[in-house]
Amino acid sequence: MPAGGKVKSARLFPELFSHVDPGERLRVLEVGCAQPETVDFFSRFKCRLQFLDLYASPSLLEDQGSKSEAELSPGFRKALALPKSEKYDICLFWDVMQYMTGPAIRALCGALEPHLHKRTRAHALGVHSVLTASDLAEYAIVDDKTFRLKPCRLPGLEYRPHPQAELAEMLTVFKIERAMLMGDGTVEMLMASKPYWDSD
Repeated sequence: MPAGGKVKSARLFPELFSHVDPGERLRVLEVGCAQPETVDFFSRFKCRLQFLDLYASPSLLEDQGSKSEAELSPGFRKALALPKSEKYDICLFWDVMQYMTGPAIRALCGALEPHLHKRTRAHALGVHSVLTASDLAEYAIVDDKTFRLKPCRLPGLEYRPHPQAELAEMLTVFKIERAMLMGDGTVEMLMASKPYWDSD
């Protein structure tokens, strides 16, 4: 295991890959900084791995203020700049939504919607209570049950905690399928795209 940084154990994360055929081509979107451990982890799959580092977009995340979803949506679409035809099988959000307002989360979901399909799954970290302390970090996947937390390059991001039930209402294109409270008060969440569980 690489030295340095805090370690967080995951219990639901392995389920993202429980039905993945080793020969199947995976398309993965991570809303975070590319970490060598993460790249190494996905090297075992036939995989297209794309990093979209929202943590490195402080002008986007810090300039949320009291802006509405409509005001924020163009910025998120521009920041994502995803290929029009690309659809992702797995989305990794880490804790970025804990630094976003409700309208910003909905704007992000709207920008992602064209890039999801019926079997898209997602993973995120939330909080059980707004009193849960912030541990702003960049995440690296050591293995399917272990994350390494590294110091964040942008320590000035404003903490905007959303308890699980509140976050669920903001996720317009995802449904939280399973959630598990972790020892530090954070909540690990597995999500499915709306077409996956909606009859439409």
